[in-house]
Amino acid sequence: MIRFVHFVRYSVGFVASLISCIAWAQTDLNVTLTAGGTIAQKALTSDGTMVVYRADAETAGQDELYSLSTSGGSPTKLNDVLPSGGEVRDFLISDDGVYVVYEAGQNTSDIFELFSVPIGGGTVNNLSGTIVADGDVRSFLIAPGSNYVIIDGDLSTNNVFELYSVPIAGGSAPTKLNGTMVSGGDITNLSDPYQVSADGNYVVYRADEDVNNRNEVFSVPIAGGVSVKLNGTVVSGGNTERVLISPNSDSVIFIGDHDIVGVDEIYAAPITGGSVVKLNPALPSGRSVTTFNFDMASDGTTTWVLYRADQDADNVFEIYSVPITGGTPTKLNGALPSGGNVLRALISPDGTTVVYVADQDVVNQDEIYAVPIEGGANTKLNGPVVSGGDVSLIFFNPVITDDNSRVIYKAQHDEIGTIELYSALLDGSGATKLHPSYVLSDSDIQQVRVSPDGSTVTYRADQDINDVFELYQVSAAGGTPVKLHSDLTTADISSIFSYSASSGDLIFRGDTDEDGTINLLFQGSSTLPVELVYFTASRRSDSEVLLSWSTEGEIDNEGFVIEVANNGLDFEPAAFVKGGGTTDEPLGYSYILESRSPAYYRLKQVDFDGDFEYGPVEFVAGPGSVFSFSVAPNPTTGPIEIRLNADGNDNPLIDLTVMDINGQVLVKDANPVDVINESLSRYLSKLPTGIYLFEIRVGTNRLLERIVVH
Repeated sequence: MIRFVHFVRYSVGFVASLISCIAWAQTDLNVTLTAGGTIAQKALTSDGTMVVYRADAETAGQDELYSLSTSGGSPTKLNDVLPSGGEVRDFLISDDGVYVVYEAGQNTSDIFELFSVPIGGGTVNNLSGTIVADGDVRSFLIAPGSNYVIIDGDLSTNNVFELYSVPIAGGSAPTKLNGTMVSGGDITNLSDPYQVSADGNYVVYRADEDVNNRNEVFSVPIAGGVSVKLNGTVVSGGNTERVLISPNSDSVIFIGDHDIVGVDEIYAAPITGGSVVKLNPALPSGRSVTTFNFDMASDGTTTWVLYRADQDADNVFEIYSVPITGGTPTKLNGALPSGGNVLRALISPDGTTVVYVADQDVVNQDEIYAVPIEGGANTKLNGPVVSGGDVSLIFFNPVITDDNSRVIYKAQHDEIGTIELYSALLDGSGATKLHPSYVLSDSDIQQVRVSPDGSTVTYRADQDINDVFELYQVSAAGGTPVKLHSDLTTADISSIFSYSASSGDLIFRGDTDEDGTINLLFQGSSTLPVELVYFTASRRSDSEVLLSWSTEGEIDNEGFVIEVANNGLDFEPAAFVKGGGTTDEPLGYSYILESRSPAYYRLKQVDFDGDFEYGPVEFVAGPGSVFSFSVAPNPTTGPIEIRLNADGNDNPLIDLTVMDINGQVLVKDANPVDVINESLSRYLSKLPTGIYLFEIRVGTNRLLERIVVH
């Protein structure tokens, strides 16, 4: 696959074609559904090579499970034959991409059991074993390492929910992990009821195992053994609300009102049991550590715990860090005005920085800040905020990129009621809007996902047509967003889209053909790099046009179709040039076409599997017209020069229009080239980073150049 991204010239008559040509390619996986059917669930393997989906593809209203290569082909049904009324209810893919574990009424329609199957299809293994009458699997997870599955269900006694482990490949009955439950006791069904340590060795769970209605914290080896209670004595009426295992798998933190009923505090204990350490100072009655927004991270030396509490003033919630071994907590936020609060906080992947949202400077104006995790000066990350505007936590919490350099967040900075998407550097040196300003007054960004490596952001918005939500992708550092599918006018892209765990590939669904049928689409991360170096077309003689281009790398490239259009719109194939297959080596190409007329030329790159992408377009004037044109350097940081020769005149009068990628006019000028060049560099240096279009007209010649401004 060749990535066509830059060096594009177009006639002014098809700006819209330019925008669609630079959209990244995606693969329609051509999933077949029943009439009115839908894809209920989908997920990619961590390497992005396979997609697993749950859909009513054969029987209306009966969801079954399928796998499919993201390079295309026919899907494989993974589940066994289902009885009437039976369906697949949920599934997970193992981290290594070998197995799919799914929950289904496969043997009896109203009893949901757990099964595993190789991702490419094969023997289905019953993981939940024999289930008591009216019992069910309630929830499950695949442990890190992909060797074990943890099952939460009333497998042994109806309505007594207990915890089990079983090898993912099956072959043995589930092993019960919890101890004997007191009458009425079971595994909690509230937030994070059970977790597995990152090393895959221990399961930590919450249950009222010893005293009915008192949830406590226990750990147990994943293969089974004696469970150990991790918390200390709990006051009568107390409970444990939240639990989190440390990144290095040796400790557990938990929040609960263990000492004073109604006063939640935060504690730490070894995962194998031992001394419990209270991490916050004593809190008076009515104060609490909040049961959300606590976290842990290691900076390479210390494992830090982050928590939020009204520790210093009643109902004034602030954030604190403390080593997991205990000590004096450090307040991280700055002084808050009367009525101010910290709303949300998160730790950078490297464990060195905390980013938080608070109305720290102006009450009810939430802004975003960064501070070292051990404490110190805090830095405001966002730019100026319109009066009444703030950072938004609707549909999306801020995300720090994997390289620890940026935070992605939503905010109404520029206009009240208009929530937009921003990227801010953690050093406080600037924030960048990640999409063009809305043309429509009611536009809105809803769901946002950041790629696993933090390099790209995908968002869903009605950016072009009100209430028609489409999918866009943009660099986390800023630039021009690219729509990931054809333009929609009535249908939406689903709000559920996701990246693979490690490769950065994307899976999404929607009626992209607007024919009433849902499409499942795969966006490979491998389409993002720029590997086409240049493409030029020039008149070699009165009867010949020379086309030249080069690549820096190719993947599965069968070759290039050279296409020609007299009007810049209706392209027809004119020749085929064989490609280099797959190579990291630079390759150069040239081809001579017979042509005596003015025309537009473009490349259509074709893979061996039939996938294709359109590339750059060049205009060549007819015989007798000497017309050459270039803009350099491109990309540019500001300094730029237009070089143009029209029938021997190297300083002709030109009409210049500068537009953003959406076609909005930014500058219009009519002057000789040297006059325009004098002011153009000064103007470009003030533009935000992004892609801009130069339309240049000289007499009847009209060209469009795509310029990248750093």
